[in-house]
Amino acid sequence: FFSSVSFFPALPFSLNTKRWKQNKKAAASTLLMMQTALPCLLLLSSSSASSSSSSAAASTTSTSTTTTLELVGGTDASAAPPADYARLVLLPTLRRAFARPSSPSISPAPSSPSPSPSPSPSPSTPLFDVDLRVRRRGFFPRGQGEVFLTVKSLPRGATLPPIALQRSAKEKEAISVEVSAFSAGEAVPQEAAEAAAEACVRSLLDSGAVTSREQVSVSVLRLRTPEEAVGDGGGVIAVAKVKKAGGGGEGEGGEESEVLLLGSAQPLSPPPKNKKQRTETTRKTTTTAASSSSYSPAPSTPAEVGAGVGADLARDLLSSSPSSSEGGSGRAAATDRWLQDQLVIFMALAKGKSRVETCAPLTEHTRSAIAVAEALTSARFRVVEESGSESRSGGVCVIECEGAG
Repeated sequence: FFSSVSFFPALPFSLNTKRWKQNKKAAASTLLMMQTALPCLLLLSSSSASSSSSSAAASTTSTSTTTTLELVGGTDASAAPPADYARLVLLPTLRRAFARPSSPSISPAPSSPSPSPSPSPSPSTPLFDVDLRVRRRGFFPRGQGEVFLTVKSLPRGATLPPIALQRSAKEKEAISVEVSAFSAGEAVPQEAAEAAAEACVRSLLDSGAVTSREQVSVSVLRLRTPEEAVGDGGGVIAVAKVKKAGGGGEGEGGEESEVLLLGSAQPLSPPPKNKKQRTETTRKTTTTAASSSSYSPAPSTPAEVGAGVGADLARDLLSSSPSSSEGGSGRAAATDRWLQDQLVIFMALAKGKSRVETCAPLTEHTRSAIAVAEALTSARFRVVEESGSESRSGGVCVIECEGAG
């Protein structure tokens, strides 16, 4: 038995290399590749400074490294975050969470630093500067989707500020939802995307998460050329924007300030060709739903997929807890269940105390991510689960983390 494991990471490439390509030659998830690479690329300059022979001088030089990854594989898979979820929920949430550095010393440097001392960077320069573009969709089994991830690393010596995502169950809110669906290939026609989008809207209305169709916008896209998509597939995503009623000015980068984003998404797959394939598809879908703590049964038709996406988002939106013993006025979920585990590594790497109020129960992915983060870093987590305030809603889970910095 091992009592400890020592890990000494080293850069396997030159920092002068600005562009990398990863081609899995199959439908492996490009977004799982992104999740692996993103934290490393964010801390690239800081890591290089610590390993440099002139680390003392490097730590005082506020420089950043911009790297672009071309990821080739699947963009919309059943057991991984789809590209649109990362683009519309994960990255905008991190952008807002890290909008204000914790101290002036960690403000990003200008993109083209000069050898001589340069003026202090503009406060409007984003600390979290990450861009994700989907050039082409790719589905099982061929893959060949193309995703481009561009990351500007933190300046040398910089740290991520703590994350604070909280939502009151008592304050009035303005909620709007964007439902988007797309289809590609002969086996997944445009009618499939339309059925999924409509079912998603009906599910949101039936649940009471939204009270009128005026709160929901719908878009349906048909991808027709090989440059847009390879193979047969599609997807549906619903993203809710939650802000205090009457509030929400324009924040950094032209985005609304103090806006919480909750989402749910699922792929649209071609119908099974035979009974054996249908049985295998049902088994895999059921396993995926169970492992991700989905509240919805395994879907089989586009309408059922869309209804499940709407139901999952509605339950997360409605998740709340009554007034707590801490003297609060009751909490509501500030993130959906899919985002909670993806935030863990950033909470662990941040400097200071992060607090995220999310829907309960925690997913197994989140529990595993916390266990791994605590094993590999000095970050320490505290989790408190509170029961739901209504029978139709789930409870709220508070995740606190004293980050490793």
